[in-house]
Order: sequence, then structure tokens, then C-alpha cells
Amino acid sequence: TLDPPRAVKPGPGVFLEFAPIERTYEYPLTDDSVEENRYHVQMLYELLELFGERDAQVLEYWLDASRFSKWRRPAKKLDFKKEVVASDIAFYSQLGFQFITSFGVCLDKDYFASYGAPPLEEYGQLLRHL
Repeated sequence: TLDPPRAVKPGPGVFLEFAPIERTYEYPLTDDSVEENRYHVQMLYELLELFGERDAQVLEYWLDASRFSKWRRPAKKLDFKKEVVASDIAFYSQLGFQFITSFGVCLDKDYFASYGAPPLEEYGQLLRHL
């Protein structure tokens, strides 16, 4: 859930995994002009207040061709915006996240045959700056 729970508190061993599936990927998460992203950032602050940053992790969708294809095959080519991913990683890092991952869905032989290699190397290079 993105909305923080109000009636319960996290128990021992429960940690935050932030996965903003409904955000807009045209712009960085911190772009205040995008309503969906503003909502996700607000929820993230509230979730961090409840869970804390210890063991917290981000699960993004930067490499999820299924999401960008609206869960239909054949998958569309990823619209990997390096500047958006870099901005997002910097934001998450500033908040104290040490674990930042991305789904990598539909990056199969059909994807390679249609579009070549997905931007995994670029993604890895951006993560090196954590």
C-alpha cells in the first residue's frame, strides 16, 4: 500500500519497501508540477516517518517493459530517461535509502530481437553513485 497504515504500527522485522507503480516516469519523482509524483513523494515521507529508514528499500519500475506496455505483449521499447533515473536515485539516496532496485520485466529474447539490449548497463552505472 502507498497510504501509510493508521491503525497499526510495524512489528519487529517489518521494513518499508517503496514501489511507486502509479507515478509518472516522464519526469523525476520530485517534479512538483506532476500531481501523481507529488502524491507519491508525500506518501513516501509519511511512510518513512512510520517505518524509519532502517532496512528500507525502493523497488522502482524504470526497467519494467511490461508496465510501459500496459501489461500487453509484445512489449514496447523502454523509454529509459537517464536524467529521470539519476534524479530519482539521488533523491532516494538523500533520504537514506541504501537499497534501490528496479523490476526488469519482459526483457526477454523477444525484447532483444526487437530493440537490442535494454539499458541495464546505464542503470548499473547510475546506481554506482550511491
